[in-house]
Amino acid sequence: MGRENEILVTPEILRQTAQNLKDLFQKGLKGYEEIEKNALETENCLKGKCAGRLRRRIITRKEKGSMRLQNLCAFPEKLLQIAEEYETAERENKNG
Repeated sequence: MGRENEILVTPEILRQTAQNLKDLFQKGLKGYEEIEKNALETENCLKGKCAGRLRRRIITRKEKGSMRLQNLCAFPEKLLQIAEEYETAERENKNG
């Protein structure tokens, strides 16, 4: 197997990936908040049972999406933990 198929992972790459994921999750959460805000603003122009159901459906989907994003927020922390463990192992290998 050639070296072109190898994946180089360093603690810095893991930290950067973790930060990128955190930023992405924050954008996602802000997007869901904006969707909810827009759905609630339709009360001014859309009336009736159908409009109410539509707003509730949008808000329900927003809540589910937000919960899923919250669950994914553990991944950046795991990447940071892996980076720390990797650095610790490298220090021990140099000292040992």
